[in-house]
Amino acid sequence: MSFPFAHGLAQQNPDEKIIAVVDPSLVALVEKLNSKFVIWPFSKNQRNELYLALKKERPSSCYLLTNSFGSYLPYIKAGIRNRIGHGGRFTRLFLTQSHFHSNKELSQGVMNLGLLSSEPYEPLTNILQTKINHTGKPHLLVFPGAKYGPAKKWNIQSYAEVIDAAIDKKWKISLMGTPDEKQDAEEILKVVKDDKQVENLCGSLKMAELINWLEEHENLIALANDSGAFHLLSSCGIPSLGLYFSTSSTATPPAFGPFEVLNADIECKPCFARECPLKHYNCRDTITSESVFQKLFLLSDKIFNK
Repeated sequence: MSFPFAHGLAQQNPDEKIIAVVDPSLVALVEKLNSKFVIWPFSKNQRNELYLALKKERPSSCYLLTNSFGSYLPYIKAGIRNRIGHGGRFTRLFLTQSHFHSNKELSQGVMNLGLLSSEPYEPLTNILQTKINHTGKPHLLVFPGAKYGPAKKWNIQSYAEVIDAAIDKKWKISLMGTPDEKQDAEEILKVVKDDKQVENLCGSLKMAELINWLEEHENLIALANDSGAFHLLSSCGIPSLGLYFSTSSTATPPAFGPFEVLNADIECKPCFARECPLKHYNCRDTITSESVFQKLFLLSDKIFNK
């Protein structure tokens, strides 16, 4: 959700040196976004190393797009005078320019773009140039994981039913995700009608490899929970359908890209919890496999059959 902001900031400041401080896993994607950025890969447990790098570089300003005090600390310790961001109810006190928003329904991407000046810039639409073959079948990418917790994850049987429907339509299918999500993929393969029709890449591709893979294949369309994968695929220009159970599609939609959403229809949503506070996870049952595949079919028809 920070990429549209970074894209606009670079356009508004073409002669400035811009340092992008990112998690090491995102380096390949940031390089695709803008090859002129100076990329500093630092993980959360490297905050002291980041502080030392900032102290040596002495940048005049920084934009802090997170809300945690721990992420702010290296910049404060390094003495950066202009610390700009929106911040949370507490962390905004550590910014020199705070654009705090109390509206929880306002998305992070929108808040980030609000930090840009009023100068014109070309909005970011996608990071990758994806391939489309109008005579070919869709290639469905299924990302069944959600790092945040089980309250954001659809059930295994429903994912399998969507894959079965895609197989019936002669679509290509690939299961994808991180090594931590391999068990989800394996459980899905146990219940699909024909697991030989499903390519299991879950845990096999690092970020740079995934980006290359996405650029090499055609007619890609994705299904994911409200997760990092959903945001990533949409930003890469892959038509994506995101499923929202405990969370809100108005508060955490992708910042850009071609996407659709389906929201659970239940009174206790959104609770934004990692695990269901009521212990029933009924929100996951309100979205049916039939409604999901119908949405995917319409999305693919709109994109690939123009």
